[in-house]
Amino acid sequence: MSYKDSAPVSAFAVYKKQSKIKAKNKVDEFSPPPVKKKKTLHIDELKTRDSANTQINNKVPKLNGIQKHSKKAKKKTKSNKKHASHKEDDDEPPPLLVPITTNNLVKQNGKAENKVKTKIKKIKSNETDDASVSELFSELNKTDPSPEGLKLFKWLIAPLSPKIFFEKYWECETLFIERNKETYYDHILTTQKLDGIFREFPLYYTKNVDVVSYENGVKEVHNEEGRVVASALYDYYSNGCSIRVLNPQTYDQKVHLLLATLQEYFGTMVGTNVYLTPPGSQGFAPHYDDIEAFPFMEVTVNAGDLLYFPRGTIHEGKTDPDSHSLHITVSVYQHTSYSDLLEHVLPEALKKAASDDVEFREGLPLNYLKHLGWVNKADQSNERSAVINKVNKLMQTLINYVDVDQAADKLGRKFMYDSMPPILSKREVMHTSKYDGDYMKDGKILNRVEIGMDTEIRLLRYHCLRLVLEDTPKIYYNTDNAKVYHGEEEQFLIIDNELIPGIEKLQNSYPEFVDVESLPIEDDISKAQLVSDLWERGLLVTNGPLPSFRMTEVRMMAVKL
Repeated sequence: MSYKDSAPVSAFAVYKKQSKIKAKNKVDEFSPPPVKKKKTLHIDELKTRDSANTQINNKVPKLNGIQKHSKKAKKKTKSNKKHASHKEDDDEPPPLLVPITTNNLVKQNGKAENKVKTKIKKIKSNETDDASVSELFSELNKTDPSPEGLKLFKWLIAPLSPKIFFEKYWECETLFIERNKETYYDHILTTQKLDGIFREFPLYYTKNVDVVSYENGVKEVHNEEGRVVASALYDYYSNGCSIRVLNPQTYDQKVHLLLATLQEYFGTMVGTNVYLTPPGSQGFAPHYDDIEAFPFMEVTVNAGDLLYFPRGTIHEGKTDPDSHSLHITVSVYQHTSYSDLLEHVLPEALKKAASDDVEFREGLPLNYLKHLGWVNKADQSNERSAVINKVNKLMQTLINYVDVDQAADKLGRKFMYDSMPPILSKREVMHTSKYDGDYMKDGKILNRVEIGMDTEIRLLRYHCLRLVLEDTPKIYYNTDNAKVYHGEEEQFLIIDNELIPGIEKLQNSYPEFVDVESLPIEDDISKAQLVSDLWERGLLVTNGPLPSFRMTEVRMMAVKL
């Protein structure tokens, strides 16, 4: 979540163990309203908690681990207790923020557990044939990746269910969840990991790291020139400055996987920044953001707690004199409003209307400026009324030229450019162009493969590509994106019109596998070429190794899983 002056957003944030923070959220006459005005928000100050029994402002009731901030909070205690008790898969373990391996895949697959274990043992002892090896890979590939985003989100907001969250809180009200479990978010990021990032990676001020302070109502940025040196950074920190790390997913795979998984669930870009604040200081002025954000705490508000606030909520954070703070803010839904959609809808509708309807191309009346504009707002002339009435009539006609799908594809194209590249599980890696297909040995290219009509394929992720019909059909995709925001040029593939039904089939069939033959493209050569192009860009997963893949190599890779 970027703390820059911008239109409003919503957020989730994390603070380090044994740290305390006072998070003040407020709405005043200068703050923009939340997107949905279902209720007038009055967000009370979150008071510092002690280690024995964390307390919160008396105006906010404690609700079985869930606390809610609004004027009517006391009146809703009974109903909120019901929400707090509405749990889904309460005993379900937290999702692994690492790519799935054979071991934990076996645990997930329940019924197939003994079957897969037995086959792996046979592969290791060389007691199985090539057909059994292919069958094993097919078995491993049956796990559907699409529920992973939901599973992760459920863990993020537990014990509240996603259904209740989106019905009651999303874009409407601030939500604070108290878990009394300090280690809940421990495995995502720690100060030790952050220290390693400062020392091991070439970070630069302004591009990767900001050093800031906020004192006596004045915010200052203390960035130096050039590369970040840990000792110099900690000198700033020791003198009361906060450190903001941009794009931490570039340096930490768990943060990358967190974002990549959530973006598949939300269907929009998910971003994050890390904030390290020394004791007794404040890095940023009160501000609001134009995202939905989830701040989950690793401090004494409490470590493992979560704070969600809708877009447009003014907020600020300040540490106590004896405690530092490390938190991660995960932000979603930036530039994903109806106004963003209409920004694409209206220009295109106007262009089509002007091309089709002569009324839109008629000239304005002579001397129209004498009747319109700020200085003529009180003008009651017939000339003024005629122009206003004509504009109203044209706006009504403009509705007939609205193409919401075309506008949505433009937002989808932007999503592809903004988003993180997906992280592949080990079973997926083996059946994509990353490790299957051509390889080199002793200077020779081996394993030349051909994708056949009976090869079964599926998209890597539903949101890994977007078909956009522009001057020519283009497939925009994110598998080649950099982990740094817009670190690479926009990636796309130009295709012929006859191939569009094939893309539609792959998108609509996800996450099921389909054979190449079933793609609704008349020419087999074109069909095979499309699949080959998508496969080479890492956009397709095959249901098992490609036919000419040597089984001895398969055995070696299966053992390594």
